[in-house]
Amino acid sequence: MIIQWCLKGVPFDQSHFNDGVVQAILGGEGITSAWLRNATSPLTNLPAGSQGVLSDTALDDHVHNWGAVWHSTPYISLSAGCVERVARGVTVRHSAMRTALTFATNNATHAGYVFLCWVQVSPKPAAELPGFGEEVRNLNIYRVVSREVV
Repeated sequence: MIIQWCLKGVPFDQSHFNDGVVQAILGGEGITSAWLRNATSPLTNLPAGSQGVLSDTALDDHVHNWGAVWHSTPYISLSAGCVERVARGVTVRHSAMRTALTFATNNATHAGYVFLCWVQVSPKPAAELPGFGEEVRNLNIYRVVSREVV
């Protein structure tokens, strides 16, 4: 198991994500996925089989089709920074803070929050394990989960 420090950028939304929600997160509720926020059962009484929403397919959709699944994904996007391959032999570094701020502020056009947090990461793919993060941008480990563009 690896402990990874991360940043989570969240846009400020007066009606859905505001200072009261932030206080609840900091008070112990923690950051939850869209799927958990929309669950009809209390989190301590989730329906049987709810772990089944954690799958390679759901993770692939979260990474590659986020625009369609953002409202129901069981995963949470965190930023630990990454290196993007833009062409053969050409890479661009993206810091965790820049990525989190860009997401939280919609490219510096709105207010947002950035949380510093840590997550447990398994050294092997384990999309179905609750409480563990997936380092999906590591293309050497997650070739099955992540479609590689050549």
